[in-house]
Amino acid sequence: MRVQHLLGADIIMAFDDCPPANCPPERLAQALDRTHRWAEICAQSHDRFTRQSLGAVGAQALFGIVQGGTDLAARAASAAFLTALDLPGYALGGLAVGEGHDRMVQTIAATAPLLPDAKPRYLMGVGYPADILQAVRHGIDMFDCVLPTRNG
Repeated sequence: MRVQHLLGADIIMAFDDCPPANCPPERLAQALDRTHRWAEICAQSHDRFTRQSLGAVGAQALFGIVQGGTDLAARAASAAFLTALDLPGYALGGLAVGEGHDRMVQTIAATAPLLPDAKPRYLMGVGYPADILQAVRHGIDMFDCVLPTRNG
C-alpha cells in the first residue's frame, strides 16, 4: 500500500488472492478469506496514510477486488463484504483466467448488479472487444489488459 501511495496513482487496489479457474472449493474459500482480510488491512492503511499526508495523495481512490471464481454465491458474498467497506470503487478480478467467454459473461452479469451503481465498476484483465462489449452491457465502466500491448 505504501508503494501505491507514494507512486501517487489516482486509483489504487487492495490486495487480493486470485484463485485459479476451476479450483477446489477449499482453495476458493481460502482466496475469499485472504482477499477480504487484505481489503480491511488495505483500507485501514489507506485511511492512516490519507490522514497523515497533505495534498493530492488524499484524492487516491482505493478499490476493493471482488473474487469468487465463477461461483456466483462466492461472488455475491465477496461483493457484499467489500461493499460494506464503502470503498470509492470496486473491481471484478479473477476472470478471463480460463473459465471461457460464456461463463465469464454469466459471472459478470450476476456480479456487477451487486455493486453500487454510483461507484465505478472495473473489470480487470479483459481486453478482447467482444468481452468488453458484453461487460459494458452488464454495467462495467472501466477495463485494463495487456492484450493491446501484446498485439502491438
